[in-house]
Amino acid sequence: MTNKAATLYMTTKTMSEKNDNTESENNKSSSVRLRCMECKEKISLYQCPGCQIRTCSLQCCQAHKKRTGCTGKRNRSEYLPLCRMNDNTLQSDYFFIEEVLEIMPRASKISKLAEENSISTSTSTSSINNNRSTASLNKKARRLVNQAKNRGITLQVMPSFLERHKNNTSWYCGPKDNITWKVEIIIMPTKNFFSFQLSEKEENILDCISKHIGEFHRDDSDMPTTLLGSYQLFTKRLPSSAKDPKYVQIENNICLKKALNGLTIIEHPTIYCVPNENLKDFPIGTEKITEKTDNIITTCTEQGSIEIPTTTEPPAESNHNICLD
Repeated sequence: MTNKAATLYMTTKTMSEKNDNTESENNKSSSVRLRCMECKEKISLYQCPGCQIRTCSLQCCQAHKKRTGCTGKRNRSEYLPLCRMNDNTLQSDYFFIEEVLEIMPRASKISKLAEENSISTSTSTSSINNNRSTASLNKKARRLVNQAKNRGITLQVMPSFLERHKNNTSWYCGPKDNITWKVEIIIMPTKNFFSFQLSEKEENILDCISKHIGEFHRDDSDMPTTLLGSYQLFTKRLPSSAKDPKYVQIENNICLKKALNGLTIIEHPTIYCVPNENLKDFPIGTEKITEKTDNIITTCTEQGSIEIPTTTEPPAESNHNICLD
């Protein structure tokens, strides 16, 4: 009986020692796991919602943000498993939905404004949109639109928050009665582009472009060394289909005032410099309406007269020249 009691006592003592060792190891690993991940000295008290790093104080929290660039905010649009969700994440998602519902009416207003100032499928609707939005333009833009209209140019102004409107430096000088346009030049086929100021009365557009390339882009290997005789100037005819655009050829020796007469431009002119071997990629809209019968429109082109069936609706106004036989 004495031997059995001694054996039982030794067994109990051994199990107790094992439990103590296991508990001390758990406590040790727990203290290591909960230690501050920034200073690695103190026990952590906080956990960053953005990157899950544990810190012990405000100084360590600020140090970890500076070191990692963390914002300290959870990405509310990121997927979060259900097992990691708690009351705080549920409340954050609720506030996120409230913010979205609050922003939606403002986004709708901006969308309507952009739609009113966008390019319409015909110049008739474009003129209606322009008249509607002219009242909201600033004084400089309104004056430029009116002066362009006096010169036979339909100038469409984009919403003020778009980059093309912000970067437009075109302006009208009243005493000289002159518009200085910002002209965007695109060199084909490399599609390298640059822009500069050009007076509407400056003769010979091609010489002005060549002079600008020689002064500011002489070291650029992608820029042509000479344009005269080997390049032609084009601008896009608006409104135009995005899949099948049409272009208007600009004579090299005329001024912008004559070149833009009867055309529609958005903010400022864009001119394409096309080498002679790539002219086939820039179809010119040469169709001219000559006569209309009940359901037939007769058009004359360089190849001759062609009869095209049409609907009973009148054709939309366009930049095509009208010639009556």
